[in-house]
Amino acid sequence: MNQQEQNIDLQQHWKDLQKEMQDNLYGARKQPHKGSSGDAAECSWEVFFKKYLPNRYSVLHDATIIDSRGLRSDQIDLVIYDEFYTPRIWEHDGKTWIPAESVYCVVECKNKIQGNVDYAGKKIASVRRLHRTAGEFHDNPSGKQGAISLKPIFGILVADRYGWKNDNSDSLCKALSELDNDEAINFICSADGISVFAKRSDEQIPPQIIIENSDHALIHFLMELDTTLRITGTVAPIDYEQYLRPQVEEWEAADGR
Repeated sequence: MNQQEQNIDLQQHWKDLQKEMQDNLYGARKQPHKGSSGDAAECSWEVFFKKYLPNRYSVLHDATIIDSRGLRSDQIDLVIYDEFYTPRIWEHDGKTWIPAESVYCVVECKNKIQGNVDYAGKKIASVRRLHRTAGEFHDNPSGKQGAISLKPIFGILVADRYGWKNDNSDSLCKALSELDNDEAINFICSADGISVFAKRSDEQIPPQIIIENSDHALIHFLMELDTTLRITGTVAPIDYEQYLRPQVEEWEAADGR
């Protein structure tokens, strides 16, 4: 066998992966009931993230996020979260509640990007506005480390297709720039070949947008996401004392009693 025959065509593999995702989403949308088709599409993205993200990241479909003050988020399509330092709070009647401290990413799954930026931003904001604690932890026998700083929660919008014709980045940039900081969407991917990385700071509005428009867009999105998560680091562990404290104390303190 010569060297050429031993080579792996990665470019073709990325194309095949994107085509496979398109086919999965197309099949999901053919479900006869609208709710069933949406759930099936969300499950396709769930399988994708579970398969290709490193095992340190857990992925949960149809979850609610809760904080130590008893507040909760909107229902979230997919959550990428940590289970090492921050276990799930509870499960009841098929619904799962996880603590805000554990969240890396909030993912909204739609049939297209166009027309859903504002909606996704509001769902993401419902998680970012929750209160997060930061507990101390031991990493070796030498002693206790202080509480680490809270990490950003990344907002993701994924879809079957982009929606805008002719790769209209101006319309996308306008939609993203109208979101406030809590609503900001950091990553966008449509299975028909568009991936977007939106870098935003308080001083930079509208956000800097990097668009990949190709049959490698899906893997480009995955690699940008994985790299960003790796650089950001591990979420802060939960402070259990704040979850055990009676909530009435928090409310009275907030009211100045």
